[in-house]
Amino acid sequence: MKKRKVLTGLAFSMLLAPLTSCVAKITCITHLDANNDGKCDRCGQKVEKKEESNVEKVEVANLPTKTYYALNEELDLTGGTINVTYKDGTPASTLNMTDDGVKVDKPNMASKGKKLVRVTYKDKSTSFKVEVGDKKFRVTFNLGYADAPAIEHQDVVTQTCATAPEDPVRDGFDFGGWFKDAECNNAFDFASNPISADTVVYAKWYQKFSVTYNFNYEGSQNLVKKTFKGKIVNDVTAPERDGFSFAGWYQEASCTNAFNFNQDITADVEIFAKWVSAATNFFTVTFNNNYGETPITNESKVPENDKVATPANPTRANVTTKGHQAQDFTFRGWFTDKECTTKYDFNASVTKDITLYAGWTGQYIFEAEHVSLTNDDGTNIQGVGASGGSEGENMVDPPAPGQEGVNASNGYYVTYLYGPMITIKFVINSDRAVNDATLIFRVTCENVPVALAPDGATMDPGDGTCPTTENGTRIANYTISINDNPINYKVIDLHDAQGHKDTGGKRPFSDHVLTTSLSLNKGENVFKFVSSNMVGLGGTMASSAPVIDCIKINTSAELDWDPLTTNEIGQ
Repeated sequence: MKKRKVLTGLAFSMLLAPLTSCVAKITCITHLDANNDGKCDRCGQKVEKKEESNVEKVEVANLPTKTYYALNEELDLTGGTINVTYKDGTPASTLNMTDDGVKVDKPNMASKGKKLVRVTYKDKSTSFKVEVGDKKFRVTFNLGYADAPAIEHQDVVTQTCATAPEDPVRDGFDFGGWFKDAECNNAFDFASNPISADTVVYAKWYQKFSVTYNFNYEGSQNLVKKTFKGKIVNDVTAPERDGFSFAGWYQEASCTNAFNFNQDITADVEIFAKWVSAATNFFTVTFNNNYGETPITNESKVPENDKVATPANPTRANVTTKGHQAQDFTFRGWFTDKECTTKYDFNASVTKDITLYAGWTGQYIFEAEHVSLTNDDGTNIQGVGASGGSEGENMVDPPAPGQEGVNASNGYYVTYLYGPMITIKFVINSDRAVNDATLIFRVTCENVPVALAPDGATMDPGDGTCPTTENGTRIANYTISINDNPINYKVIDLHDAQGHKDTGGKRPFSDHVLTTSLSLNKGENVFKFVSSNMVGLGGTMASSAPVIDCIKINTSAELDWDPLTTNEIGQ
């Protein structure tokens, strides 16, 4: 049997000592002085007595100018004010949120959403909300004349499009659209111009002038109308006249020179009706706008052996359908054939019914993310990156958060092209053969500089190094061809891979003209872009290659293709 140990004497008294001679000390995290006697109600420690504030209430008077922020952007209180009212009848005061004594608790700007900003003055507080999200840029509208009314600006998320405001109105003028420049030379298309910086668009105006339609026979009454957008609209029907047929409008009463309805009108003008015998034979001249499945046509009746008047130039809108973008169409004249090879001579006499076709030059955009990312055998292209890779449609990427300003034209691009002989193909159809098209390559690089050249990029057997550009970028062979004919282009030096703070560190996309004498076949044309080099960029990237946004083709031909817009889904 185990014996118990008995404590006696000193040992027993030592055991009891902590219980009889010490009092546990309470430590306060925060002191509480509810009765305002200057001591903490819990621990008794002396605390500083707070003087009661004279402030009755604090309210937000004006929100700061800026209430929307991109991720991680610094809070800006400029323009923000508070109203302060007092208990003792002191007149209310207005303070800036940036004034001394005004405390502002800044919210977390690293995540998206509505954020509460607390503003405190003395012992009273108020609050307001800001929003954090994707970066936005401001679009402002300049009407271009003194005392013009203001049009509300738009704050637009980067790489999205602004909305066209309601057409403005100005006495004595016609509104002629919105433009990129103050001189109104370059039209601004709201649907095809994603916003990537603060932008000003400018209104174009046409002064209205009087047009006198002189029916040019005794007893007739002249008609007076106004010009429309700087032109005379050829929409006046001449009255019926016994024994005569109306034969068009002319510059003078003698009807020697047909009036050109395409000319710009800069002053009041009078035009004169021409009449011919009712027995005169007339021919029909049809003006075909020559685009789209059902082209717009207009007709003009011309007396035999007379000249047809030059009509006003037609216009052609940008195409913004996903996968079929085209823009900047320029009218280049009237032609006798649909392919626009022979220009019509308006000094020629009309001796039969004829159709004239509008010729156009435009820019067609073909997105890299809409090509087939499969090999000829149907398997996915195996893309290569810095530490691994991706395949097929997963080679399509959007800009990362904070990098939206790189200006990917459709918000996506193709990368993972850093393996030997990885090939991207664009298959494009042309309605005619041309040999004067311009091919533009829109690309950037990752965080390593890249220089691309059609030849001369092989390893130097002497010292094992690559040729370099004047900027020190290693030159790599990158083969670009159309219908298996190599394109001889100038070196593309993407040397500035680093230091792009405004775009999250990524170099923005840029356009590079490959050739201005591109030959297109009628029918199918195959463009190939091949990483035909072994100039590695580090990691598993065995070849040099660009990041491809799109190709652009400026041409008088009508182009089309079958885009795979589904490549964007889930990326």
